[in-house]
Amino acid sequence: MTFFEELRQRNVFRVAAGYVLLSWLILQVVDIVLPLIGAPEWVGRFMLLVLAIGFPIALFLSWAYEFTSEGVRRESDVVRDAATAKAVSRKIDFAIIGLLSLALLYLLASRYLDGTGRPGEMTQLSRDVTQTPLENAVAVLPFDNRSALESDVFFTDGMHDDLLTYLSRFESLKVISRTSVMRYKGTKKSIPEIARELGVAAIMEGGVQRSGDKVRINVQLIDAATDEHVWANIYDRTLTAENLFEIQTEIATSIARELEATLTPREQQRLQQAPTQSLDAYQEYLIGRQRMEGRTTAGLAESERRFRTALDYDSEFAPAWASLADSYQLQMYYSGYPRLEGALKARNAIDRALQLDPDLGEAYISLALMSRGDDAERAYRKGISLNPNYARGHQWYGWWLSRNGRLEQAESHLHQAVTLDPLSPIIQNSLGRVYQKKGDIDAAVDRFNRALEIDPGFAEAHAELAAYEYFVRGRCDSALAAIERYKELDPGKPKAYALPSFIFLHLGEPDLAAEWAQRSIELGAGSGEANYAMALLHLYRDEPRDAARYLDRLHEIDASFARAVNKLRDIELRNGSQRKARRRYLAAFPQLGEKAPQVDLRNYAAAVGFAHLLQQQGRTESAAVLLDAAMQVLSGVPRQARAWEGVGVLDAEIHALQGRTDEALAAIRQAIVAGWRDEWWYQEKYNPHFDELRQHPGFVQLFDVIRADLARQRERVRSMQDRGDITIGAVYDGLAP
Repeated sequence: MTFFEELRQRNVFRVAAGYVLLSWLILQVVDIVLPLIGAPEWVGRFMLLVLAIGFPIALFLSWAYEFTSEGVRRESDVVRDAATAKAVSRKIDFAIIGLLSLALLYLLASRYLDGTGRPGEMTQLSRDVTQTPLENAVAVLPFDNRSALESDVFFTDGMHDDLLTYLSRFESLKVISRTSVMRYKGTKKSIPEIARELGVAAIMEGGVQRSGDKVRINVQLIDAATDEHVWANIYDRTLTAENLFEIQTEIATSIARELEATLTPREQQRLQQAPTQSLDAYQEYLIGRQRMEGRTTAGLAESERRFRTALDYDSEFAPAWASLADSYQLQMYYSGYPRLEGALKARNAIDRALQLDPDLGEAYISLALMSRGDDAERAYRKGISLNPNYARGHQWYGWWLSRNGRLEQAESHLHQAVTLDPLSPIIQNSLGRVYQKKGDIDAAVDRFNRALEIDPGFAEAHAELAAYEYFVRGRCDSALAAIERYKELDPGKPKAYALPSFIFLHLGEPDLAAEWAQRSIELGAGSGEANYAMALLHLYRDEPRDAARYLDRLHEIDASFARAVNKLRDIELRNGSQRKARRRYLAAFPQLGEKAPQVDLRNYAAAVGFAHLLQQQGRTESAAVLLDAAMQVLSGVPRQARAWEGVGVLDAEIHALQGRTDEALAAIRQAIVAGWRDEWWYQEKYNPHFDELRQHPGFVQLFDVIRADLARQRERVRSMQDRGDITIGAVYDGLAP
């Protein structure tokens, strides 16, 4: 008998299979039970170690001993016959089948059910947001509307929202933001489950009943670890703004006391300040805040109207002024609201808010959003110090830091925003943008997908995924499919029409590109994407004067957009206006004109363009310094991140300007293989950095490769349209909002 046959006869293989299955089931149970009893992580690791050590022991015992009808006997003492061996093997087989059945049931339950026994609710997401409970951390669940009228839902949600605002100002508390807790509205999940997912030690829940001029509010604070009530109260009051704020003050004070949070004298003083005495103003303000969260064009426009109405009722309602400023600024960014008009209105609203309440943290965050340089940073820090739990403050500060090349600090503040608001799609999206800039493309795409797990209707994540397909992978078909979903979700966004325009130029379809660009500019003359789409269209048609008009407008919107500055330089060099081009560079990027120029993540693309201008002026030594510095910065940026930032062949441009033909061609080749296609036609025909390469056979061949690939992509897009997989074809063919 061979050794293998001996192992099989002694049932070693069966015992091994059974031991592995049993160990796996034990580890799954341990993974569920340990967090519930608050056991430290090393307990799970210890169990794994014990089971691993036990495996060879189990194999040895199965070799040396045998199960018989008389019990366990040493294998050498057993008289083996066929019937006995078969009976023992069948028993082990039945045990293995039983373990397999248990494993299958567990897998089905974990795949399709959450802990409540219902179809999974945010099952995948929970793994991401589950956190170690934070000390003095509380989540206030959405209040139940116990009124007879469905219209009172807005009032109930608003009460909940404003209580969160009160609590968020306490520096010694960690308060989960409204966006995240609203995900649990109507949930059947248990308090301990919710607490684990949000990383809090306490949960507050309650209900609001409104009847005529009376209101009843009942609330209870629950210890998340024990699921026991810590404190509860019922408030029966006449419905006035003064009484509502008094109730909120009492609730906030009670929560702070129960969580042993120390309130500073300033925080205690602010608790006594009612922001408005008008119930009508308060209700309009609450609805406006809710409408602003989705970042849709229609929602932002309605939020502006609601805040204005609130201020008609009470012109001294400081939070409404600050929120009105936010609505203007968000419309400028998302909806193409005229920049000069929006900025002026936002600044007036901020000034009024701070005049009424100099310690309103939200107003300082709004001020920071429209400020630049050190002024912006001071305002962000001031706002966060006044309202440390204001997730939007950390989010917007992180966005500002990323734009200024301070990516590690940006990531830190956005992680803080995620801690405060773990189920906010816009914060997940913003964190993805930081990962994108850092070059961690997989992490960026993961964050955009997580935003869609939280809210499949969150339009901006679809836009980011479309940009990934277009800029990084060079896939027009996938990009158009994502853009179509983006446009369906928010048809009023200029960006939803500018992106298809870029892609159809990319595919060599200028007539289609023109229709989409025109619709984009009609929706938002102040949109950066819309103006860039129109500028690219005119450049594609070799109409530099018309292109310059839109590039000038884009430069007014965002003076630091290097691609616009570089393209304006190209047009001005054609016209012999070198001095005008130089003034524009130095106004937008003054660091480039210093004796020791500072080149970093903010300006390295502009540095290359400015270096070319210096070469044209005969200042070759200064140009060489800038090119070397830009290449040093660029070497730390992964190629995919360069593509996403719109500088996919910038290394090739630097090599070309340095006269290194072979290196330039090699860099273009690497970019093409990696997926770069963005603005390929401009690089081939118009970019002056490649003037010395344009007739080189290798340069021509490389762009022939791009042209052939895009011809194939164009056919795929047409096939997708024929099959009805996508409907994007002409902007006015039943697709306009």
